Amino acid sequence: MNKLFALLAVLPVLFTVPAMAEEENTMVHQDRSDISQMMYKWGFYRDHGMWDELRTTFHPEGTIQVTWFTGRFSDFVDASIKMAESGTDSIHVMKPSIVDVVGDRAIAITPASITARANPGVEIDLSSEAYFFDFVERRDGDWKILRRICVYQKDRIDSVYPSIRYWLMSWFLNTDDFNPAYKFLGAAMSQQGYTVDPQVVDKTDESRALYAEGQAWLHEGS
Repeated sequence: MNKLFALLAVLPVLFTVPAMAEEENTMVHQDRSDISQMMYKWGFYRDHGMWDELRTTFHPEGTIQVTWFTGRFSDFVDASIKMAESGTDSIHVMKPSIVDVVGDRAIAITPASITARANPGVEIDLSSEAYFFDFVERRDGDWKILRRICVYQKDRIDSVYPSIRYWLMSWFLNTDDFNPAYKFLGAAMSQQGYTVDPQVVDKTDESRALYAEGQAWLHEGS
């Protein structure tokens, strides 16, 4: 009889633990989905000049680091507006994110293909392969980016039309000052008057250190 009572006492626990684990897994999947959707929205808002919506993807003190800008995200949006008004048009093709979630913190790695069309005397397309490394935090139930670093992989530049002028221009495009992962992007931006600081490049000690930093930050609050 005592064994029967003991079994009856244990049974609720046996059923409760798997249910709790299943509920926790469902919440993590939902968090990953929400964060992934935000990454897609960031690219769409940025490319379509939806500036107010773009601001909602970052926390107020959030920062971003890309070739042509390092600083607060609010200032990045203002600078992006001026860039768009100058006629520079860009497209961000955001790819599926790798998302790790611990409590109210997450790290998201989102590969992206970035293209821009410009006309510095001849119409050109500039393309870059990179990924966004994001520190993401949930506040008041909403996931937003706290810190974004773009990690560069490779880039190229092409003439939209066959052009001797493009061939001549390429001789005067100084790419030697920039890492091969973003040499064309860096040269083009510097010619437009932007300051291009050294960037994080994929498969380097710096990119590995960034990943380690992200994992340490992710688990600090757990």
